[in-house]
Amino acid sequence: MTLLASRRPQLFLARNLNALRSQWSGVRDGEIESVHQARVATRRIRAALPLLVQTTQADRRLFKYIGRRLGRVRELDVAQGLLAEMERQLPSSACGIATLRRDIRAKQDRARVKMLKGLDRIDLRAEAEHIRHASLARHLAAYWRDIPSEIRRDMVAASDAFRKAIAHAAGVYMPNRLHSVRIAAKKLRYSVEIADDTGVVAGAHIVPRLKKAQETLGRLHDLQVLLAHVRKYRSTKGAEPVSDELAVLEAVLWAQCQELHGKYLVKRERMLALCDMCRHAARPQRVAHAAKMTIRSLSALALAAAPIVVWHETAAPAIEPEETRPRQSFATSAP
Repeated sequence: MTLLASRRPQLFLARNLNALRSQWSGVRDGEIESVHQARVATRRIRAALPLLVQTTQADRRLFKYIGRRLGRVRELDVAQGLLAEMERQLPSSACGIATLRRDIRAKQDRARVKMLKGLDRIDLRAEAEHIRHASLARHLAAYWRDIPSEIRRDMVAASDAFRKAIAHAAGVYMPNRLHSVRIAAKKLRYSVEIADDTGVVAGAHIVPRLKKAQETLGRLHDLQVLLAHVRKYRSTKGAEPVSDELAVLEAVLWAQCQELHGKYLVKRERMLALCDMCRHAARPQRVAHAAKMTIRSLSALALAAAPIVVWHETAAPAIEPEETRPRQSFATSAP
């Protein structure tokens, strides 16, 4: 039963492994979209890995490492894109923005070099083959795992973590806490994607709503990261000639962050409703679950009883048919 149940998460992971491999050459060329798509595929892979019997802690550490290398480059790519927008919005600060873009460009180059050196040591083909095959011992050890129930529990846990992050962020603008809300929203989204893809939960209608909730938080985080770059660069000596222009850019970014935070507060109730929706969708179907566990128990009992039956048949003495047995004579001799 578990072998059949674990194939669907394996297909989900295989598709995202293929997506990651298809973006690999673009990542090595430093293409912005390839880095982004590879990072998304890596996150989905990390969400599915615990559901597979053949994966290990080393596999999880590997994809976490890949995600971090891609994440640093992606963060700087987004900052460059935002600065290109700001150049059009603030032509009076063009010199300051150009100076900042040059500084971020240097960081991008260093991050790409570091990323490539780290990824050169990774053989994705070999890793995919390793994940695709599992030893019989691992499958047998995981026989009693109820993969659908694990998927449901993961979805409920991700929903509770999202709700807790929203409560912790409160209504005051605190970037680090809002970033935690964003991360929790992403984890819930990937959990719902796996549940929907495997057919455990009908979550196709939930995923677009979670994506929409992420958009505001994602944009807010990107602006906050850029704001941190501006403040850090303004403190250097090289920024003194354009300090006034950068001050204008900083003020505009701060105002946009405050505006997006207000939009987040408006959407907060809808986000909490999404948590309830996910929890409701992940409720176990008790009748189906009981039937599944009964079938699994009967299968296990049959497997356990088979050696006893075989032994009994081979160990028991054979009984000869009555026709072939020699008849015992009860006749007595005459005195």
